[in-house]
Amino acid sequence: MLATNCEIHELCALPEPLMPAVYAIGVFDGVHIGHKELIRRMAEYAQDNSFVPGVFTYSNSPREMLSPETFPGYITDFSEKLRLLEEAGAKRIVYRTFDRDFASKSAEYFIQEVLLKKLAAKAVFVGFNFRFGSGRTKGAEYLSEALKIAGCECFIMEPYEYREMQISSTLIRRKIHRGDFPCVEFMLGRKISFEGKVISGNRIARRLGYPTANISVEDSHLVLPANGVYSAVAEVAGKKYASAANLGMRPTFNGKVKLLEVHLFDFSGDLYGKVIKVRFINKIRDEVKFPSEEALKEQLFQDEENIRQMLATPLLPHCQG
Repeated sequence: MLATNCEIHELCALPEPLMPAVYAIGVFDGVHIGHKELIRRMAEYAQDNSFVPGVFTYSNSPREMLSPETFPGYITDFSEKLRLLEEAGAKRIVYRTFDRDFASKSAEYFIQEVLLKKLAAKAVFVGFNFRFGSGRTKGAEYLSEALKIAGCECFIMEPYEYREMQISSTLIRRKIHRGDFPCVEFMLGRKISFEGKVISGNRIARRLGYPTANISVEDSHLVLPANGVYSAVAEVAGKKYASAANLGMRPTFNGKVKLLEVHLFDFSGDLYGKVIKVRFINKIRDEVKFPSEEALKEQLFQDEENIRQMLATPLLPHCQG
């Protein structure tokens, strides 16, 4: 999956035997600054003790399998997560699909068969809220005590906080939905964008003198902001354009399918079939139904004027609860 020197293994197909290693364990959706700090500490310990720095994670979210009806979506897809974990310091990544069979395994099975036997763990690093075992009934303290008996150290990382907020994947998803992208990017420690292939549309926006690149989001597993109009930066073939992005159902035209429509300022050319990256900056307004096409057209050009002014002013990252 990655053209690098990082070992990547599926747990059920591990080569035998693995060299002993130290592991950070978690879902790591988004690989935010708290995750990176946990991995940094693990890698530092591994280096000091001449072990391979490793990560054990899942290719999916346990929450998606256990409660699919309430699962809000991923911050990053699996391939992106692998890349970010390696960048954070992992030299070995072992993953498994979290399915019902694995969910039914006891805490003792996870400790003895997975950590000690299959992974050859000499020390593990977990977050304070780590849960495991059938029913997820066991926590980090239980893991620490059980591993101590087996001669394996366990380090539990305290909550990673900023301005009295515990940085977490759950909080980041909430911030994405609210459209608070300066805060999201601060907590991730990087810029975040949505990538998709441009599909053909009904050309209504072109008729209004405001052509857009249309990207389907119906089958996306990523968490998206709430419907509305956003200032954005779109990247095509390595070139970036200030943009207006409308995410939603196009109520003025009684749309039935959720769509991301992006108008790239100062761009001319055909985008059909091309992949573009859209970095949301800030929410401008809610998506509303206009009484006429002319009223919508006037608003679109007002949106562009507002966005051009906003993007000309540097945004200061900030986070509020």
